[in-house]
Amino acid sequence: MAEIDAMRLDCECLPFLTASVDVVVTDLPFGKRMGSRSSVRTLYPIALRELARVVRPGTGRMVALTSEYKTALLATTGMHPRLWLLTDFFKINHGGMNCAVLTWQRSCDAYEPVPTS
Repeated sequence: MAEIDAMRLDCECLPFLTASVDVVVTDLPFGKRMGSRSSVRTLYPIALRELARVVRPGTGRMVALTSEYKTALLATTGMHPRLWLLTDFFKINHGGMNCAVLTWQRSCDAYEPVPTS
């Protein structure tokens, strides 16, 4: 059986080498208890891009739970190059909230850092 590590990390700057992670399972921030919908719209593109950096191209996978699934979908489809390919999408009720479980495969496209100004 494979070994699994669970960690709580800063999703904007992960302490892993590029292309060193096989699978990510994440409960993305909902913007309800902490932050806001506006902060989630800013965070998701940054976090999903950083996750794409550490997940292995071509074979890596990610499973995410979020109530802001439209924001997550926009963040991944708006990336250039396209780093995540949606493989499944399930709407669920999670504690009375409309949420979704999304699964993505990491594309074969190379990760390129976003230039800072």
